[in-house]
Amino acid sequence: MSEARGIVRPQYTQSLTSVLNDPRDDAGLAQLWSVAESLYDVASDNLQTLQSQILQGGAGGSGHGGNGGTMSNAGSNAPQPLELPAISTQDFAAFISKHGEALKTFQNNHPMALGRGQAGALRSSRPAASNAVVELGSNDESNHSPQSSSQSDADAAALKQIPQEFFDSSFDLRNPQIFALAGVDLGSARAELLSSWLDVVDAQLLKGVLARSSEFFSSLDALRELQTDVRSALSTASTARQHLNHVDREVIGGSLVVARMARRKERLNQLGQMASQVSFVRQASSTVHQLLSVGDFLGSFEIINKAHKLLRTDLAKLAALQSTGPELQGLKTAVMRMMLAQFVQLASGREGLVDEAPREDSKGEASDKLTSDELQERQLLSIAVCMARTGCLSEGLQQWRDAAKKELKAAIRSVLTACQPLREGSRGTAGSQVLAEQIRSIEHSKFLQLMGAVYESLGVVLKRVRHVHDLVSAAVEAVSLQQQSVAMRSGGSSSTGGDSGAASAAELGKLQEDSKQALIDVCEAGHGRCARLLAVRAQQSSKLQPSDFAALFDDAVKFVGITDRLADAKINGLRATLMSQARSFVEAFHTVCVEKISLVLNQERWAQVQVPLPIQQICDSIVSGHTSVSADSRAHANDRDDTSQEKDESEGQGSKPQAEEQQPMTANLVIGGERLNCCGSTFILLKMIQDYLRCISTLPALGGELVHRCADLVRAFNSRSCQLVLGAGAVHTAGLRSITAKHLGICSQAVSALVLIIPSVRSAASDHLSERAKALLQEFDGVLDDLRNHRGEIFAKMVAIIADRASAHSRALTSAVPGGGPGSAFEGSGDGPSAWVQQLVKEVQAMHRVLDGTLPLAQVRLVFTKIIHEVSDRISGAMKSMHVPSSSQRQQLYVDLAHLLTSIRDLGEGVPDPGSALLESYSQMFGPLPG
Repeated sequence: MSEARGIVRPQYTQSLTSVLNDPRDDAGLAQLWSVAESLYDVASDNLQTLQSQILQGGAGGSGHGGNGGTMSNAGSNAPQPLELPAISTQDFAAFISKHGEALKTFQNNHPMALGRGQAGALRSSRPAASNAVVELGSNDESNHSPQSSSQSDADAAALKQIPQEFFDSSFDLRNPQIFALAGVDLGSARAELLSSWLDVVDAQLLKGVLARSSEFFSSLDALRELQTDVRSALSTASTARQHLNHVDREVIGGSLVVARMARRKERLNQLGQMASQVSFVRQASSTVHQLLSVGDFLGSFEIINKAHKLLRTDLAKLAALQSTGPELQGLKTAVMRMMLAQFVQLASGREGLVDEAPREDSKGEASDKLTSDELQERQLLSIAVCMARTGCLSEGLQQWRDAAKKELKAAIRSVLTACQPLREGSRGTAGSQVLAEQIRSIEHSKFLQLMGAVYESLGVVLKRVRHVHDLVSAAVEAVSLQQQSVAMRSGGSSSTGGDSGAASAAELGKLQEDSKQALIDVCEAGHGRCARLLAVRAQQSSKLQPSDFAALFDDAVKFVGITDRLADAKINGLRATLMSQARSFVEAFHTVCVEKISLVLNQERWAQVQVPLPIQQICDSIVSGHTSVSADSRAHANDRDDTSQEKDESEGQGSKPQAEEQQPMTANLVIGGERLNCCGSTFILLKMIQDYLRCISTLPALGGELVHRCADLVRAFNSRSCQLVLGAGAVHTAGLRSITAKHLGICSQAVSALVLIIPSVRSAASDHLSERAKALLQEFDGVLDDLRNHRGEIFAKMVAIIADRASAHSRALTSAVPGGGPGSAFEGSGDGPSAWVQQLVKEVQAMHRVLDGTLPLAQVRLVFTKIIHEVSDRISGAMKSMHVPSSSQRQQLYVDLAHLLTSIRDLGEGVPDPGSALLESYSQMFGPLPG
């Protein structure tokens, strides 16, 4: 210890709190005791020194008060101010440096140091220290007696006399205000006042120290008890540490060695595995080249993808392999190009798609070809699987589609060159123009053969394309099933074994759609090529005969059906061209038919002709609904009939052509069991109707338009025949002298034939029409009405002829002179009928002969019913206009009427009974009938 003004300052470097908070070190316990003892010694020594100073100060103070309170007299005996030891952080530097970690632990566990948690139990285990504090508090409370309270009030009053600035923490005499307040330069009076204030403060400080001395010693006792508890805790901690060291050394030590060895083994295995991976990556390029030499593209891609995956994951940090990645990527690109080229080559066939047509070779060669095809299919399937897994199948399908389109073009050109060789040097655009001109110039039969060869060649190409599509679809399905099985084994993961380019399920579905679309595109390209060939002869095709156009159309429709089945879709490329040419053909055909029937009608002499057997067969086929029977033979027969009819019309009713004489003939045309007497124009019209029906069956898409055209053709025939017969146009066009009843009868028979055949035409057409087009069949109803009206007008014309003759002859009755004489209608008649009635009977009989040989019995009866009625009306009217006849004239008139009625009854069973209307009129006008 060192003394300064009688106060001893302890020499220590660590605090008591830091030592108490780190009980794990035995050296700290020793320091604790040294610090406690030093504090106790210093406190006791300082207390004794303080007491002696206080005693000395008391004596000096009383002397000072006796001397009038001057500070000069008590200068040497005044007590020195108490200096407490100055403790800084430097005193604890060594302890802090040694126990820094322990201090951090204390700071983290500060709540326990404040009495919470386990620290409360430790505090409760020190009852002695707590009791000492309680006793100290009770001593303090016991000291607050009334006397001490009054003393405290006096002390407080004394302290209030001292200015508050002296108690401020910022008190500094260097401050001018503080210096002026102290008044050091004001003289001795001010100095004494300051000295008295100082005495008051010293006295109050001493009282405070004396009041707290007992608490200090009680704290020391509590500290000793705490030291005992800390020592016991440290001893327990030391024992636990020894046990833990023993367990660590004897029990855990061996296990740690095993774990270290296992870890070392694992690292060595990883090192060996990485070395193997490095070797695999280094040798990947050579391995890929070996696999490519045998055509194993799938194995090559697997090796490249595996090497890429190793470079991205396990070997990513190896700088020596940084250049290997781009090399593998370039190798992968090269392998992909080779695979695409091989795929297109195998898909197109080694000798080209066109040369895949079946040939009649020997059995051994056929067997070798089949083996070669099977090998190509297996290679193609393997490559397709690899491309599907690597994601490059879409590009392969595009290249395959383009190659197939080129093969289509080459196939068509080879067929065209074989059928129509081009002139030397004709190539490019000029060659195409020359070829087009050659195609236009060939006959239709050769063009049919040419298109048949084109369709056959394209069929071979498209079948091969469909086969490739099936292989691609099978490859995609195989890859999809493989991915599903891998996903199931890996617990739902969609990984395909490290294949970085593997396609997802959606992408695989898209590949199947792309393959299907490629097949459809190739079929569309084939349709486009065929459509261009047909378009070259569009003008010639529109002028074909129906049978020729039907043959051309049927071949194209068969090819369209083949492509539709191969593509499993509706291909519209050739359909549009066919429909366009079909419309052009229908329009041209209808125009030709209308012009032809008009020309034939203009030359028609309306005379009955015999019916050729083909015409009867046409009618029978229409009625039965089989309009497509023996189309080719019927076409040739039609041509011969047309020629015969034209010659017959041009030469009149002369000798028949030899070709017509050789054909079986019938007198009447039978339709629905009814016999008809027809002219040649009717036969031509029936053939045209049959051609229309065949066109409807061949072109169902244009059925509605064909129905309309057919109805328009019949309507044109009806209208023109009406103009020529009823309108007497045939007198000018055909050179007829007049229109006779025979002409009227033949015309009515032609109209009746159409009336009978139209319902069968409607039924036959309905079988080939859609529901929407069937509504156009109502046009035939209007045509039937027009035909019936026309026939009724013809019958009315026949009736009008006889009615006019009856009117003309009955004028003789109105001009008769009463009593006879010159100009009398009964002149020269004798006992027989008059001249006028004889002439009328001849004309009626002539009409009956014509109608009976031309019209069926029902129509004859119908016409003569009207004729009899009209004749009766005309004669009755004439009798009413007669002058009053004489008895002889009345007798003659009765004879005439009776002769007329008898003659009508004698015409036959087809003529109705004229009745007695005329005789009744006679009796009403002239009295009873003569006996």
